[in-house]
Amino acid sequence: MPHKKEIVVKEWMDFAKEDLDTAGLILNGDYLYNRSICYHCQQAAEKYLKAYIMFSDLPIIKTHNIALLCEQIQDIDKDILQIYDTASELTQYITAARYPDDFEKLCDEDSREAYKISFKVAEFVISKIRF
Repeated sequence: MPHKKEIVVKEWMDFAKEDLDTAGLILNGDYLYNRSICYHCQQAAEKYLKAYIMFSDLPIIKTHNIALLCEQIQDIDKDILQIYDTASELTQYITAARYPDDFEKLCDEDSREAYKISFKVAEFVISKIRF
């Protein structure tokens, strides 16, 4: 029977995968809803990183800031530096993609790049988590 930590980490990974899959479905659809794609990519990366933080027995900080999450991971895994700069770019989409007041015009290339970055974050975390 899996331990509670394993169950919780897997739940976070499942939620992250759902966000990444949602972004991918929209990205491959007939119309690119760029704000939605970028938002789901940010959410996927955030949840994957938080899953890794939980897996590593570090405290979860309440933030949407990808850079802060990467910096927390850096204390125990310097490999995070491989994705730190690009992953940190996703933070801008947490509000810019959600609220009209913060709206920035996002283009198709923004969506494609956000998806690539989020996918790399997923690969990184998945490669680190083993039960």
